[in-house]
Amino acid sequence: VVSLAVKLANSNIPYVWGGNSLSGMDCSGLVDYVYLHATGKQLPHYTVALENCVYQKPVSQAQAGDLLFWGSHGSTYHTAIYIGNNQYVAAPEPGENVQVQTISQYFMPSFAGTVK
Repeated sequence: VVSLAVKLANSNIPYVWGGNSLSGMDCSGLVDYVYLHATGKQLPHYTVALENCVYQKPVSQAQAGDLLFWGSHGSTYHTAIYIGNNQYVAAPEPGENVQVQTISQYFMPSFAGTVK
């Protein structure tokens, strides 16, 4: 999961709302694509639905390959793949590509989760 996520972060894939392919993807499309191609697991393409596919844990306990979520449980609005060392791969917003980002106090994930 981590190696594929990092590979995508280095592939100039643009953010495309609703996208889940190499021609463009949004945050949950990135998660869907990586888990399907790395593990064969089909995950929902919607952050709130993804919450039901993980064992929830605090961000401080996130392990490489876990998902990070922003927003309250039941109303999350962003997700990404934790790759370790306080970094994650995300499809951040229109005009930006899939990229590696660092967890910061200014945009702190609300919780993490290990895919079931």
